[in-house]
Amino acid sequence: MHKTGLIMSLMMMVSASVYASDLKPYRFDSMQMNLGALFFDRADRMKPAKSDFKVNRSVAMSNDDGHRAVILSLENLSSGRRILEPEQLMVIYADGTALRVNTLPKKILLEGYEKRNFTLELGVNDYPVVAVVAANNEGY
Repeated sequence: MHKTGLIMSLMMMVSASVYASDLKPYRFDSMQMNLGALFFDRADRMKPAKSDFKVNRSVAMSNDDGHRAVILSLENLSSGRRILEPEQLMVIYADGTALRVNTLPKKILLEGYEKRNFTLELGVNDYPVVAVVAANNEGY
């Protein structure tokens, strides 16, 4: 029984390392545009959940397989400590699709008025990221 568990663990580690080696590196998307995220014709008019956060800047990255990520510069506008929840961020893609973020890389806690940068993995999408916004960004 112990040997079976050891063999299964070893196989899972090998599978994970093979998958990790297949993931191609990110490149910064060469064309960074400051398009108004609100000007897309979106029937759903989805918005990020209310929060005390503002996205000051986002830099989009992608790889050849269509995996998307962004480096976010996030600011806590409150004087108190706040925890960022995934639904407080929304990603807008070049086709106008707006999606709330599902998960964060870890618990992100910002002290009052703190600014911090972090990388947010977005998964696979055919279209490039145009913007990442929070409720306190212009127009939201």
